Amino acid sequence: MPDDLTLTPPEKNARSLVLIVEDVGVQVRLVQICLERADYRVIAARDGAEALRQVFEHMPDLILLDVDLPVLNGFQVLDTLRKEEATRSIPVVMLTAHAKDSALFAQWATQADTFLTKPFSPDALLETVQQVLASPREPAPSPPLL
Repeated sequence: MPDDLTLTPPEKNARSLVLIVEDVGVQVRLVQICLERADYRVIAARDGAEALRQVFEHMPDLILLDVDLPVLNGFQVLDTLRKEEATRSIPVVMLTAHAKDSALFAQWATQADTFLTKPFSPDALLETVQQVLASPREPAPSPPLL
């Protein structure tokens, strides 16, 4: 599979950093284009384990997290993020094609900030990102010094 997740490195002057966690390259690219046009910095991960590495390396301002992922699924990633002091306050928007499945929704409803049902429009994506980032949150504590 070609590496279609290659993203432009974030510029320091850009706005909020958004991590897209999605294993379908075309979907990543569409979300990336939409967000970059709105002046967001974007990084991506293809699976749950890579997502956690990216989070701890870059500490994004927002995570767009697909439910169906290889290695670790979105629920496992979300659970890990909420258990870690340094990441528990990072806002997470779950991306799913299963939003009408009440059992799935119940698993993340108390931990995720909101969800978007696939397919979603660029306007819905931007509106959700803007709303979540504008919502007041407790800042994540600084990680301990080594």
